[in-house]
Amino acid sequence: KSILRVLPKESQYRLVHRLDDGTSGILVLAKNRKGARALSEAFSERRARKLYIGLTASVPAKKQCIIRGNMIKARRASWKLDRKCTQGGNCACTEMRFRGLGQREKEENSNFPTSVARRLLIALPYTGRSHQIRVAAKAMGASLLGDKLYGGLQADRLYLHAAALQIQLSHDHDINIICKPSSGSAFSSSRFQSPWSA
Repeated sequence: KSILRVLPKESQYRLVHRLDDGTSGILVLAKNRKGARALSEAFSERRARKLYIGLTASVPAKKQCIIRGNMIKARRASWKLDRKCTQGGNCACTEMRFRGLGQREKEENSNFPTSVARRLLIALPYTGRSHQIRVAAKAMGASLLGDKLYGGLQADRLYLHAAALQIQLSHDHDINIICKPSSGSAFSSSRFQSPWSA
């Protein structure tokens, strides 16, 4: 909610879709209560589709899968995944695809070696649980770069980015947003830029 602190106090902006700490990308703010209600309904009725991208140094157990399970609180403000979804539980569901990043490039003047990024993660969360993509990546043996909490290699940032959002507000009105990451040496590398452009 820190984004709301920079807005004038008299504004009626409402935060509708937030991001976990360290995740960059698309946020959704509504200008007023009516807009917040319409957008919140779209999210709760699953008329909003989100796409996240991330980078990992690991080779995942599978190239693509759907990870489904209850999110259970663990130590140090982290979560773990129980592979069962029980009724009334904190069930999370994420479709995940991993793609290779091509040839490693020669690094020049970088504090973070971009060559450690081996795979691009494309995540489509069907639910909106805290840390669900990060926990699902760990469950696949492919923790995200910079994700200290879930065992990812040290990096100059957490490599998770909310890259695209589509919201169906009515039968003939969709909102489509694409946001390319603008920070992080591995996101800036040509190895990342090639798959992004494809």
